Amino acid sequence: MPRWDKDPVIRAKAASELAYNTYSTSPGGILNRDLEYLVTGGDERFATPDPAALKTVTPEGFRAVWEPLLKQGPIEVLVFGEFDQPAVIEQLRLTFGALPPREPIPADVAARVPPFAPTSATPSVVTHRGDANQAAAVVAWPSGGGVASLRESRQLEILTQLFNNRLMDALRERAGASYSPQVFSNWPTDLASGGRITALAQLEPEFVPVFFAEAEKIAKDLAASPPTADELERVTEPLSQMIRRASTGNQFWLYNLEGATQDPQRVVLLRSLLADYSQTSPQVMQFLADRYLAKASPFRLAIIPEGQTLAEAPAGGASANAALSAPAGR
Repeated sequence: MPRWDKDPVIRAKAASELAYNTYSTSPGGILNRDLEYLVTGGDERFATPDPAALKTVTPEGFRAVWEPLLKQGPIEVLVFGEFDQPAVIEQLRLTFGALPPREPIPADVAARVPPFAPTSATPSVVTHRGDANQAAAVVAWPSGGGVASLRESRQLEILTQLFNNRLMDALRERAGASYSPQVFSNWPTDLASGGRITALAQLEPEFVPVFFAEAEKIAKDLAASPPTADELERVTEPLSQMIRRASTGNQFWLYNLEGATQDPQRVVLLRSLLADYSQTSPQVMQFLADRYLAKASPFRLAIIPEGQTLAEAPAGGASANAALSAPAGR
């Protein structure tokens, strides 16, 4: 029953209003609410609407925004599993195929790359209203994007796993706790750039400067010296197993072939996917670390409890951050 139904909009609005105030009660909530907004330098497309903005939301406004957008761009239908091909084609002919001609996506919209936040010598600081012993830290580096460099982006996944393992070991050695940092790569395939490498962790406030110092040290070390073959194998073997398991399901093919009807490169590049994630060399890792970590200025973000300051890193880190007074959080 395709139609503009007001009820889902009303439910989504109510849920967003209820959830907003809970975001500021923990570092994780702040990350969910503000990370994309802050790391893009305050790009309003990535802002979580506050209660004042939500009050202006109406089903009529929702339709006014989305109706013209839903008329733009091609429609792609991917079908996987066991199915009757002639029957599916006939159904597509009667449904999607019967729609009026599509309007093109404006060129200035299609190429609208998200910006990267300005960097500075001191981290950006946001506060939360939760427990006094909870904090979070984020370091992000700009990377790239596009299908043409997709194979390089897969090699970056190996690099981020190397970084993740080293950061976990460093935090446990320095902080003496079982922290589990996350290091991951975002590489948009539909844009020529706009990707990033992000390292983050939730930890106690006094160890936020330690996180920044260790992340900086690891980034420089990876660019200065290639990893050992053993260290690489500890990353590539699990990645290889993960790809082999994932490729047995339809969702894997759906994700990797999305857009292939418009860009046949995606089909070609799928053939090298397993090798790209599981085969590399220490020299390639060093090159990528130098290109994306050492030569780029990272954005740093600290999320600490209200009323606290960001202290200097304990002795032994690669660098120390001057004490900062924390401004009020969003």
